[in-house]
Amino acid sequence: MMRQNKLFSGIYILGTALAIAATTIFAIAYYIRIAPVYPEYQRDRMSHIYQVYVNDPGQNFTSGGWLSADAVKNYISQLPSAECVSASMLRSGTSLEFDDDRTPVKVAVRYADPNFFKIYSYEFLDGAPFTTAEFESGAARTAISDRMAEKIFGTTRDVIGRTVSLDFKDYTICGVFREGSALNQSSFGQFIAPYYALPEMQANSGGSLIGRLRTVILSDDVESLRNELAEAGRKYAAEHEGLTVDFRNQPYTDVEMALANPSTNNDIDWVSLWRRNILILLVLLIVPALNLSGMIAGRMDSRRAEIGVRKSFGGGRRALLSQVLWENLVLTITGGIVGLVVAWLLIHGAAGWLLKCICGSNEGVNISAEMYRATPDMLFAPTVFICAFVFCVLLNIVSALIPAWSVLRRPIVNSLK
Repeated sequence: MMRQNKLFSGIYILGTALAIAATTIFAIAYYIRIAPVYPEYQRDRMSHIYQVYVNDPGQNFTSGGWLSADAVKNYISQLPSAECVSASMLRSGTSLEFDDDRTPVKVAVRYADPNFFKIYSYEFLDGAPFTTAEFESGAARTAISDRMAEKIFGTTRDVIGRTVSLDFKDYTICGVFREGSALNQSSFGQFIAPYYALPEMQANSGGSLIGRLRTVILSDDVESLRNELAEAGRKYAAEHEGLTVDFRNQPYTDVEMALANPSTNNDIDWVSLWRRNILILLVLLIVPALNLSGMIAGRMDSRRAEIGVRKSFGGGRRALLSQVLWENLVLTITGGIVGLVVAWLLIHGAAGWLLKCICGSNEGVNISAEMYRATPDMLFAPTVFICAFVFCVLLNIVSALIPAWSVLRRPIVNSLK
């Protein structure tokens, strides 16, 4: 039938492919944000402190920002419900200088603490992360990604103990890890070094809560964390008379950070969030379904004589309807496979701008497009296949059921005319 009706089949498959491609990209974008992908395998237990707000009524002044190293050490790490606490900061404008005549390039360096590697499961191909002693002493040690090791040294082997120059400061390489993607906003880094290696981080913050560190907490009890964090804010305010501290219902879960962007709002409007996403899915489903339904209606009208003959020889409505649905399901699945391939090609070939637009930029810093790449576990995931298959079935039912049933319910005499 597909060979006999090449134009109809081609247009049907193309229309389905475009709908499936759009849905697949939509599903992959959400999968990247919330699924356990490398190296963020513990997302279901991760919570984030994005900002703290400190108000000084005497000065009529309110300031807000990320946390200081002192705040993380003296307050956040002491929360009873916190299993593990890590703080880090990302610098994407760090200059990497070479020993030869190559032009310096901008790289993404994440300055973190040893707990960073307990929360984020980076795979080390050689060496190991910097130690607690090296972190506390502010040693100029760094782990380097495999892609950067290949770029700098041409290999990932025998690079432990060698040095790299970051902003004209030499760092000794302690390990080589498999690089992730900048789409993982809280963990990405091409170099990972102790934040105490920065001179400005070694200086005492004067007891201020506000600093430059983004904090991640590993815990199974987010509500207890929120109560304990609010109590820590009250404790800090009591120690600094006249100040008030507001954590605004933090920490936020990883899902809240990924989907609802609570960094810009005090409260998360889940109703609006779900309404928007459901509307997007309905548009992706209904618009192509209407187009395909019109095509099927015309096709079924041309098959009235065939259907009338089959009904006259005892063909029941249910059997005929089942055949029509299966015929269209074959076309829909064919279009779905084409759509999956198109979606993967688009994401693979244009991830630098496509995924960045969909998933958002990394922590508001400037990262080159090549760092926004989709890793294999982001693309080839069971959830994406299931979403695509379910969409194929729904599209087939919605587009084929009504026109097919409309023709099948006609009397045999009218069908044979």
